[in-house]
Amino acid sequence: MEGLKSLEKLASAARRNPPPRIDVTDRVLRSLRTREEDAESPLNTPLLGFSAVSFASALIVAVLALQSWLSVHDPMVALVMR
Repeated sequence: MEGLKSLEKLASAARRNPPPRIDVTDRVLRSLRTREEDAESPLNTPLLGFSAVSFASALIVAVLALQSWLSVHDPMVALVMR
């Protein structure tokens, strides 16, 4: 119980003291400006790289699927090709 009473005393003392005023607007604005300057081009993002790899793999799959579709879609093609 002593620990609880001392904790209540500390809490009431903390409630009496107002929090310190801190002005962070300059730091925040400066960091926002540097981020805008660092973002030279949206093409330098990792998302673009992943998108390009994904597009290339999808293109390869589409070409292979088209070749398979063209040879399978007409069952008479095998008879004519012999």
